[in-house]
Amino acid sequence: MKKLRNYHTGLIFLIWFVALVPTILFRAGTIIFVSPAHHGRLVTMQAPIILILVATYIIIELTTKKNHLKQLAPIALILIIPLISTILSGNNRLALAFILALSFINLDLKKLMRFDLILRFIFIPTVIALTLLGLVENRLIGRSGGAAYRYALGFSHPNTLGMYVLSLCLGYLYIKYDSLKKRNYFVVMILGCIMFYYTRSNTSFILIGLSILLVLVFKRWNILIKSSQTAKVILLSFMPFMALLSFLSAIFYNPGTSFWRLMNRLTTGRTYFNKLFLDNYGVSLFGQQVHLVSGGRAETYGIGALILDNAYMSLAINFGIVSLVLLILASVLLIRRSLIFEDYGLLVAILIFSILGLMETGWFDIRVNWTLLSVASLFEKD
Repeated sequence: MKKLRNYHTGLIFLIWFVALVPTILFRAGTIIFVSPAHHGRLVTMQAPIILILVATYIIIELTTKKNHLKQLAPIALILIIPLISTILSGNNRLALAFILALSFINLDLKKLMRFDLILRFIFIPTVIALTLLGLVENRLIGRSGGAAYRYALGFSHPNTLGMYVLSLCLGYLYIKYDSLKKRNYFVVMILGCIMFYYTRSNTSFILIGLSILLVLVFKRWNILIKSSQTAKVILLSFMPFMALLSFLSAIFYNPGTSFWRLMNRLTTGRTYFNKLFLDNYGVSLFGQQVHLVSGGRAETYGIGALILDNAYMSLAINFGIVSLVLLILASVLLIRRSLIFEDYGLLVAILIFSILGLMETGWFDIRVNWTLLSVASLFEKD
């Protein structure tokens, strides 16, 4: 039995290694050890390899634990939705998130996150080190208004590096939550400050600070929060409110008023783009193809950017409103489960990632928002 458990854990670790490390190096990071054509093939091969490994994992689970068939049956039905979305949108990013989120029945999330932190602490500095050695391009991006340049340090964009550092910090706080000491908070603050010094990624920097604040709040007032119905309602409605806020800002955005001009500046143009994409494409049911032009590509080719960075709007327009509702429902249920089992480290991470969704699509990228890995726990019998 112990040997079987080790095999089970080892396969999960292998799947996560294949999902995370090539993404850090070749997608989020811009390392190219081979020709661009072969690099593209390497990136394309990642999804099929993950699917083969996940299928192997599920087959082993079904053959060794017969009762898992009842748990996997509704999961299989749910997976039909992101598969349809992949076909209609031409993007497999959401399908990969759903597959990994729903496949790991009886996952020990803390054990996986310890492995995740090792990978991030190794490969993120690897990309940065290769950049500082001059072996990888260090993209410089200026902010409007004449602010200092932002350094991507080998990643596709400074905000991408910011998201991965934020994800690392939240994982660290989650693992250490029950035994957090001053030095642990200091480590997170140092990581956040170093990241901000180079990237000027405001969103990630602010959210790292807010995550520390939320941890302190939950540690000090956890009993009051658990017994307060008002607190429970606020926490359970937090993510739906983030989605509603995204839609309302897109619907009512009016560049002719000083308020909305200020909101657009604070979101660095995201409010304008939310409105633009909503007007041009509308909300889809299961997904549709959307023409996007990243900031890096726009700068390279001298064309106008078309960016849909708000995760809630991106899901509703590009991947379908059904997928958005499913992810919000799953996250709300995870918040409820976290409150019941007093898993406040996970709760803090879910709340922070839900705020990140206002500014970045990393909320539904499982390599960034690792809290989605615990979705399969909703199908387990307590």
